[in-house]
Amino acid sequence: MFMRNDGTGRNALEGNVLWALTAAMVAMGGMTLPAAEIWDPGEPVVTYYGGPGCFWKKERINDFWAKQFKEGGFNTVWAKTHEELDVAAKYGLRVIYKVDISDPLRTAPLAERINRVKNHPALYIYELTDEPSVGKFVSLGREKEFIRTVDPRHAVWVNLLPTYANHNQLGVGGKDNVLGFGMERISAYWEHVRLFCELFQPELLTYDHYHFKNNGDGGHYFLNLGIIQQNAAARRIPFWNGLQSCTWRVGERASPTSPRIPNADEMRFLAHTTAAYGAHGLYWYV
Repeated sequence: MFMRNDGTGRNALEGNVLWALTAAMVAMGGMTLPAAEIWDPGEPVVTYYGGPGCFWKKERINDFWAKQFKEGGFNTVWAKTHEELDVAAKYGLRVIYKVDISDPLRTAPLAERINRVKNHPALYIYELTDEPSVGKFVSLGREKEFIRTVDPRHAVWVNLLPTYANHNQLGVGGKDNVLGFGMERISAYWEHVRLFCELFQPELLTYDHYHFKNNGDGGHYFLNLGIIQQNAAARRIPFWNGLQSCTWRVGERASPTSPRIPNADEMRFLAHTTAAYGAHGLYWYV
């Protein structure tokens, strides 16, 4: 099993609960999507974030990992190399392919990289960056459009912040760097998502929100889910929800507000509420 208790907060769930939930998500289907003009979202996505193939991880998608993901009910993995795409295709897995934000004056290397992978049968979507502030939306939109001119058949994905992000992170509504839950913060978050949709023009909305904390439950789980769902529905595009399955703050690094390892029932709650809101996909932070 991929999930493991190795002292870093990764959780080995009894009874393979994670695998059962993710397989059920595929079977449940999520929202009915409009006919895609260019990018086809295909079957509902069950994937992860922070595991093999992700941009900051040393582990790459190989036969060992691909076999585990396939047997566990995951249908989409991460990759940075053509070799990993080949392995994913061997196991019938789709790939989120990481591309780096490029210098606007040096687009040729990016075009060359896209051209090498754009016709690969395992390629599903490109991932550009994670949780940008408003000030980056325009430049990210330009990069997305450049990638789409090279490869018009695959979408470009940027993941959004949660409602409890501070004003500095959002780039809207002030300059504080304190996490919070007040109405001013919610208004800033609505504006953050609105500007993203306007300036980036996404074909997919995603975000991650970690609800279960050491000192109790967060206050915005359904609100955040609803904001993203409403914006996705208004644009007639799919959305994914990023869910917690571990913690990255253990021992002395942990605080009362740090995310904690959810139990099996809590993971069922996260998966089932995501499906109930009509998500096209989910990814577990591992």
